[in-house]
Parts: sequence; structure tokens; C-alpha cells
Amino acid sequence: MNIDKHREKLIARIRDKEHRDAFVSARIQVGIPLQIRALREQKEWNQQELADNAGVKQSWIATIENPNYSGFSLKTLLKLASAFDVGLIVEFVPISTLVDRELKLSPESLTPVTFERDPYFKPQPITIPAEFGMLLGVSMSLGSPAIQKESPEIKKMGKLLYYNMGQKATDQKEMDSPLHDSLVEVINQ
Repeated sequence: MNIDKHREKLIARIRDKEHRDAFVSARIQVGIPLQIRALREQKEWNQQELADNAGVKQSWIATIENPNYSGFSLKTLLKLASAFDVGLIVEFVPISTLVDRELKLSPESLTPVTFERDPYFKPQPITIPAEFGMLLGVSMSLGSPAIQKESPEIKKMGKLLYYNMGQKATDQKEMDSPLHDSLVEVINQ
């Protein structure tokens, strides 16, 4: 069934309050056990390994992976989030948000990336603007291997760039220079 027809059928069903309540309940009662199992399998853990990491018994893991179980507590879910090293969001949302999530459901959507693999927390290289590369006769990103052979001007520029991104430079005198003023001007554009 294509996504438009699935959406239409789903919307038609949930116009009825009883069906809407059942839909919300199923998203939790079936969705959470499926996600727990998918996350466990992503980690290549058996139930005992998840139990060990969550500080619970294996039989409890078997119970919570059963879609017929509905006794989840926030404490339980927080233990699992910690074991998987992922976040947990419990929030009230419009029904349309649940419908949208249902329509986008995929194996990938069940397994969020762990903290250690999350690109959000990886260091990002800072590219020196072309204007400054031309000024200094270089073209590189801070953090590249070439930075090891950097000139004092490049080091100063790096400190100034980091300073202007909210990290303090090591020497306040570095902030009192024409280079600093130029950097501030380009960064604020």
C-alpha cells in the first residue's frame, strides 16, 4: 500500500475517539517493545547482556520485549536508555505527530544512534575563510595535519576563531590586533 492510501485509511480510523485512543496506546505498547528489541539487536546483545547492562534480570528483559506487556515505568525506560546510551523523550504531542511517525516507521527509525556514534558530538573542523587564507598565503582547516607546521599567524587566527565561537583565547593581547578586527568582521557577516 502506498503511503498516501495508508495515511488516508489511518486518518479515517482515528477520527473516531475510541480508535484514536487505541492508536495512541498501540504506539506505546507495541512500539516500545519493538524499539527495545531493535536497540538490543543493534548492539548485538542477547537478552542477558542487556539485563547485565541495565542492572536487571534477563526474565525482565524478556517480559518488556513482549508487545502484550504494558507495565513500563519511567524508571524502567530510563534504565534502558542508560544501558543503550541513548536519550529518552516522553512528551504529549498532537495526534498528527504520531500519525507522521507511524507513516515514517522503518527499522532505522527504531534504532537511534548511540552517544558515542552521534555525529553531533564529534569535533567539527573549522575552515579558515578564503579571505584569511589569501591574506596569509595558506588554505587549510584548523585541525588538519598541515596545522602542525602552522605559522604563528595561523595559531593566532585559530585562537581568535575559537574565541569568537565562545571559547576564550589564552592571551587577551591577541584580541587587540587588526587581524582580530578582520576576523570579527568576517565571522559576523
